[in-house]
Amino acid sequence: MKNKLIIDASNIRDGGGVTHLIELLNNITKDTLQFDVIEVFSNNSTLTKIENQNWISKKTHPLLEKGTFYITFWKKIHFEKYLKNNKDNAVLFNPAGTYIGTFKPHIEMSQNMLIWDSLESDRYGKTSVMKTKFRLLRHFQKKAFNNSNGIIFISKYAKKTILGFLNKDLSQSPIIHHGVNQKFAQEVKVQKHISEYSKDNPYNLLYISPITVYKHQIDLIKVVLDLYKQGYNIKLNLVGGDYQQYYKKYLSEIESDKTYNKVVNYHGKVNYDEVENFYKSSDGFIFASTCENMPNILIEAMSSGLPILCSNYQPMPEFLGSKHPFYFDPTKKQSVYQNLKAFLDNPTDRQESALEAKSKSKQYTWEECSKQTLEYLFKNLNN
Repeated sequence: MKNKLIIDASNIRDGGGVTHLIELLNNITKDTLQFDVIEVFSNNSTLTKIENQNWISKKTHPLLEKGTFYITFWKKIHFEKYLKNNKDNAVLFNPAGTYIGTFKPHIEMSQNMLIWDSLESDRYGKTSVMKTKFRLLRHFQKKAFNNSNGIIFISKYAKKTILGFLNKDLSQSPIIHHGVNQKFAQEVKVQKHISEYSKDNPYNLLYISPITVYKHQIDLIKVVLDLYKQGYNIKLNLVGGDYQQYYKKYLSEIESDKTYNKVVNYHGKVNYDEVENFYKSSDGFIFASTCENMPNILIEAMSSGLPILCSNYQPMPEFLGSKHPFYFDPTKKQSVYQNLKAFLDNPTDRQESALEAKSKSKQYTWEECSKQTLEYLFKNLNN
């Protein structure tokens, strides 16, 4: 009888979840493949991004092209029936971490820390729809994790935090880091003193993240504008989508400043294939998030050879290292100001820290992520 890996990717539509799924499957080789067949359930948009291989069977359903209610109905009725008929010599993997059916063995995955961090989800407002959404997801994910055979974590910070919520001892579950696509890899860009830049040739600082409450763009922009007015020739490029309520606040507090359009360029959400061009055209990178699991964007920036001014919230120091010279508290404007100023004033530290960060990034490969994930899933085949 054939060994089968069943992947429920029905909820995976964009962002890091899609990147992980694609890289996980596209980096499988004949040497690392331990299953006879891998069946992937998702919508057509996600499935078309997965390379065609003779060991991958792509499966979909009209309900998977619709919203959450229809996907939930599909899982409860159609998917459970399918699993019941395919229970022999199979293991179920749910990268979204929300399977609450009866199939065994099944492995979950933790990717979203907003579900588990009340302080961060409360930033959306104590009575907001978003906060309610994350509390509900915590309820369902906790149930899924407690009912699982194991969880794949992607950072030490996430593992330590989430295990404290569970009623089951899953401490033997592995930490398998995501990788970074080699298209982002560049030589470390030579760093110059800020005085060598001009208004026509400013220091280009890049921040890739959605404009939303836990990414803290508003205070960052205010600081950048203040430094510009003090004679620092700097330009801030923002790349990413937006959470509408926070974006409205962003516009009301920022756009009235007459220097805004000279200093800040909001590019909006761009295609993943275009992101590398922003790394290549930038001089430095800033990451002001206070809630992450394993921050793929940060790892990409490390690989790109850019110096990084980074949030001091975990798990960022887990990946950049405790000795990184440029950390700040994104929730305190004075911390943002002092550390961004120091970052711009110290080209030698920028250069050396970029070299160190690039070196650290080399340990994170999708090939190794894929290999370790397949090994762990196969290990659980008959549990």
